[in-house]
Amino acid sequence: MIRVNAIHPTNCNTHLLQNDGMYSMFRPDLTAAGKKATREDAEPLFTPFQAMPIPCVEPEDMANPGVFLASDDARFITGQHIRVDAGSLLKWPTVRAAESSRRCRGVRRPVASLPWLAS
Repeated sequence: MIRVNAIHPTNCNTHLLQNDGMYSMFRPDLTAAGKKATREDAEPLFTPFQAMPIPCVEPEDMANPGVFLASDDARFITGQHIRVDAGSLLKWPTVRAAESSRRCRGVRRPVASLPWLAS
């Protein structure tokens, strides 16, 4: 039996969030002034994205639901979207709904443009 579930993360404390490029995106004022934005400069601006007062979640917060879903305890769970987003959907419901709606109405790309499916 094939089961399909999805885990929807928020900002996660990995190199994808914790890097100079991301810091400068969150603090363009410092970059424009010729200063290098640091984690300490950018991190307070991560928190407003969540309903919970945290800047980001830890990688194990993302891994734990995956481990559960892969276990026998979740053998009858399928077709679920599990949000590990610190409440960001609750805080920004219309933004997320608009993004989902745009994706659903998006132009479908031909299979040839997806090399891993073309063969």
